[in-house]
Amino acid sequence: MRVLVFVLVFLLLGAFYIVTSHNLSLKNPASFETILVKYLEWFPKIAENIVSITGHAIKLKWMP
Repeated sequence: MRVLVFVLVFLLLGAFYIVTSHNLSLKNPASFETILVKYLEWFPKIAENIVSITGHAIKLKWMP
């Protein structure tokens, strides 16, 4: 349950960040398309970063 709440909060904060960084209005219906496009462009970047971090963590020497 905590993981689900964390994911939802993370996604919601990401959406708010997109809205504020691009000066988009939530009252304007035309800006919803821009918000959706920017939001969907964000997901592959998250996946690439997770893969990159995981790859670097695997390469580290963890044993003494």
